[in-house]
Amino acid sequence: MARGSVRAPGTGCYHPVRVGFVVLAWPLRTNFSGGDRNETTRATIAVNGKRRKGFTGRDRRPPGGGNPTATTLEIVRVKWQGIGRERERLMRRLSLDSGILAWALGIAVGEWMLWHRWSADCRWQVMEGLQLGGFQVTDRFLRACRGEKTDTVPIWFMRQAGRYQPEYRALRRTKSLMDIVIDPDLCCQVTSLPVEQLGVDAAILFSDIMVPLGPIGVDYEIKEGIGPVVAQPIRSGADLAALRPLNPRTDLSFMIESIIKIRRRISVPLIGFSGAPFTLASYLIEGGPSRQYLETKRMMWSDGELWRRLMETLSDMIVTYARMQVEAGAQALQLFDSWAGALSLEDYRWAVKPYLEQILTELSALKVPRIYFAVGAGHLLETVASLPVEVVGVDWRQPLDQVRKVIGSKTIQGNLDPTMVFAPGRVLEEKTKEILRQGRGGPHIFNLGHGVLPMTEATTLKTVVDVVHEYGVESMRG
Repeated sequence: MARGSVRAPGTGCYHPVRVGFVVLAWPLRTNFSGGDRNETTRATIAVNGKRRKGFTGRDRRPPGGGNPTATTLEIVRVKWQGIGRERERLMRRLSLDSGILAWALGIAVGEWMLWHRWSADCRWQVMEGLQLGGFQVTDRFLRACRGEKTDTVPIWFMRQAGRYQPEYRALRRTKSLMDIVIDPDLCCQVTSLPVEQLGVDAAILFSDIMVPLGPIGVDYEIKEGIGPVVAQPIRSGADLAALRPLNPRTDLSFMIESIIKIRRRISVPLIGFSGAPFTLASYLIEGGPSRQYLETKRMMWSDGELWRRLMETLSDMIVTYARMQVEAGAQALQLFDSWAGALSLEDYRWAVKPYLEQILTELSALKVPRIYFAVGAGHLLETVASLPVEVVGVDWRQPLDQVRKVIGSKTIQGNLDPTMVFAPGRVLEEKTKEILRQGRGGPHIFNLGHGVLPMTEATTLKTVVDVVHEYGVESMRG
């Protein structure tokens, strides 16, 4: 950990005691006796017990000129949700010049934040340029999710951690996918590797959409070359009644630890995710991957009550699962609806959309961007655009300029054909630029139209990242 950091050892979050000290020490050490509170103010603050000259506001140069050191705490914009108006008014009246009192109060508030799930209840909105102890946080991805201006188009890849990486293939010689998922150190390593190698603007938690189903009573196995296989498909009310509620703090404690470790290691936002209810229901009903979804549609059409109960059960589980990821440190959420394209528009509207709306509405309280990605769902796009999400992911089958006309001001995510990475370099570069041009007219996050294929070369993905970051600057101006 860099000297002067306020991050807690062993976590990706900021140490609550030190955060509490900074929150209280700053107004205590600063003169609020007049003027606009947004004016540049200077204060002497203590970082790890060392007294330093700090600075805020528009003046980013440290006293005496020069560049900030690793021990300087620069806060460009921090919003602390949880301090009431009365407390803030009282704090602003205080003009104490006692570092000891500030330190003591900071410790007290920090401990209170720790005991009361500070990571969930005290939310930090960190803007581009925030630097803590020399640690640079890049939030280009989050700004694009919120529809805000960015310096260039952000990029990440679905399945950006996987079999295309030599390091991952070496790991899989002795470890299964689930071995990696349940080991926080391995999960952190695999999740972080593409960020460090490719320079993408976001990481996505290495896991599988089936992971939360095991703890609720689903016996499944992820078979190589096949996918998830469920031992006892859900075809009756008795099958459904055997499922139990998810308790993530006991059932998925390994994932909480993984997220904490990942946040400590990476300097880009972390995306949590879940399968969408229809896709999860399809696996549970069919017993594995399917092409026709015969049993799933049979239940939808012939036993509406059982379908409703199953979808409600999965919706509750997804909300609980997603909330756990955010409270542990995930900064955005994506719902993967891999099989939604198998439905007609009419069936999607009555059998799927109401549950998605319920899930996404409940997740809005977490105050993180929500992304919805459905495969082969061009015919559903207008309905998808009405969902309460900030970002709509699209596959490679639709030109982004046409997508923009349908979804309006929401952020688009996509949509390079995953097989295009096998084209000659010049062709790949031109196609990448074409997608950037099509994405103009609104916020855009570059991605593939589906996951990275195992045969992909990592150097090719790095080339795409470089092209997007370079040409994206021009695209943003356009």
